[in-house]
Amino acid sequence: ALTTELVPAFSLMLVSCLFISGLTLAAHFFSRTWFVWISSLVGEIWALITSLQVGVSLLLSFYALERINWFWLVMKQGFQLQGRTHDIGMICGGALGDTEAEWEQRYTLYRHLVVGIFFTYQPFTPCLQFVGFRPLVRCGLLSHEEAASLETAHSSPPAVVEAWISRWIQRHLKNAAVRTNAMQALVQLRAATGGIG
Repeated sequence: ALTTELVPAFSLMLVSCLFISGLTLAAHFFSRTWFVWISSLVGEIWALITSLQVGVSLLLSFYALERINWFWLVMKQGFQLQGRTHDIGMICGGALGDTEAEWEQRYTLYRHLVVGIFFTYQPFTPCLQFVGFRPLVRCGLLSHEEAASLETAHSSPPAVVEAWISRWIQRHLKNAAVRTNAMQALVQLRAATGGIG
């Protein structure tokens, strides 16, 4: 991206340098008539540039405002996704007891929530686009079986992970009201992930 911006800037600087050098040489080698003609031409070009500055400034300001608006829209969607993920974590985590098995169940849910966020942002984040399932296994976010399941799945990875979270809620939450709240939070999480991008 930086290269695409720098090449036109350097080209414009080079043309400007050549033009100024040409004007300097024109004063030495051209006749007075030619020099007056070039001087009037440069004056007209400068008047045109001055008149265009207001319009170009307006266009650039509108572009900048649009980009800032887009940035805050992405941030807002990210905050919504984070909030829905926290809702599921609080509802489900608070419904379990304190045994070692229940802490392991919480960790499984945590892994699935984090992997779901990862897969949501992966298509839109260049540094994540080429990360496969194996690095997620190495860092402990996926088990070998889960990675194999994702590799052979007919659905997209976020949809598979949402199914895992839904299955976790149905399996581990015994209270019907808590289970209903958790499923509603999962529906809201799905809506938030659909808004990303």
